[in-house]
Amino acid sequence: MLVVVVVLVLIVAISFVVAAVVVGREARRLGAQRKRPIYRLEDAVEHVADRLPFEVAAQVTHEDVRILLRWHLNALQFEDGAILAVADDPTVGDPLVVSDRDAVAALARRARATLPEVTTPQIQAVVDAHLDYLVAIGAIDDV
Repeated sequence: MLVVVVVLVLIVAISFVVAAVVVGREARRLGAQRKRPIYRLEDAVEHVADRLPFEVAAQVTHEDVRILLRWHLNALQFEDGAILAVADDPTVGDPLVVSDRDAVAALARRARATLPEVTTPQIQAVVDAHLDYLVAIGAIDDV
């Protein structure tokens, strides 16, 4: 009977040690990984709107900001410079760099039809604040 109790205690102790080692190893591995950025459009709109210069904020609505952010994010993801898609993928190579001037020019061309009241300097301010938001959430590196 004593042998059975000793064997059970040894089995429980060995199981605990194995579980502790596995959990500790996985916790260390997960702790070393970079947090994946989570992009929330509403948070981005608030962040950008709060950081716009007074003159721009007085003339650009939250809806205008929301539209510009969607267009800018789509341009970053799906057009010539997919920064967000390759930032964490080592198989793709170096992250692409998008010219700020090109992004603003593309948004200005698109805004002429839909948002004619928004000017190029206002779009520049929105793009700058949007890039700050992307840096703040860790989606892109600050350059």
